[in-house]
Amino acid sequence: NNRATLISVTLISVALKKARLCLQEIRKECTIKQLHPHGEMSFLAVSKSRLLQKKPELGCNSVIKKRCVMSSDWLPGSRTGQLNMAKVWTGVISAKKSLWSFPDSLLADLLVLVEDAQAAFYPINSPDRTNVITAECNRVFGLLVVKMRFTKDHYFKSPPLVDEDYTSLLLNTPVVTRTPCGVPRAQVTAEIRCSGTDMLILVYRYAEGTEHLAGPHTDISRQVRWGLLPPDGVTPLDIELTKIPADPLELPNVIDTHRMTDIINFPVGSSGKTAFFSVRLCNGKQGYGPWCPIFHAVVP
Repeated sequence: NNRATLISVTLISVALKKARLCLQEIRKECTIKQLHPHGEMSFLAVSKSRLLQKKPELGCNSVIKKRCVMSSDWLPGSRTGQLNMAKVWTGVISAKKSLWSFPDSLLADLLVLVEDAQAAFYPINSPDRTNVITAECNRVFGLLVVKMRFTKDHYFKSPPLVDEDYTSLLLNTPVVTRTPCGVPRAQVTAEIRCSGTDMLILVYRYAEGTEHLAGPHTDISRQVRWGLLPPDGVTPLDIELTKIPADPLELPNVIDTHRMTDIINFPVGSSGKTAFFSVRLCNGKQGYGPWCPIFHAVVP
């Protein structure tokens, strides 16, 4: 009786263990479906990865690979669709290559790849299909897809393409949402540091109390105006001033910079002269913020 009881307990334990493993698999499948709400294509991509882990001998030529194309991809998922799109492209490009400045060498490459893909496509659907035929078809279509992606990324730009051109190429019209770029309102100034002879370092920072006005896309660069004032009032150089400036526009030299720190190298012999500066923010649309109050330092 004890032996029969032990055997029964062992069988029950094994059955419970199998049941737990099955439950874990079911939970994994449910989690995958929740993480990939785009439907069957995304689920198949995960299934393919798990299947290749269990059966690596399937390799990359499994049937699942052909169906694993992201739903948001502009490239058709089937080889028939890819071949048809490539044929349409070569026809449209041939008619508008001059207008689009499309290279003749690239068009020639596309034509050759389309011809090779068409030659490799029909044998793969015949009853005499072999592994060699499949491998050759995969190779040719792989080259065609790479060339098509390169062509779209580098040459299908707007302009020169317009909406009708994208439609003729079987592509969606690109949606361009431009980021608003307001006029800078914050004020920027600089801390002056001495480094060496005939040299000053400007470390830019927001003027106190204006940091909250520095919105996005408004402080892309800074514009600096500066000038030198000799102690004796003599002005042998065009970069020098004849009097103490009252307005930033009186400073004769202009620097546009994207740096947070700039080194200003003055002409040899500028030591002892007074350097005057004023800084303002500038965005990419040539919108300028307010000038900061003029500040100065003696050139070491």
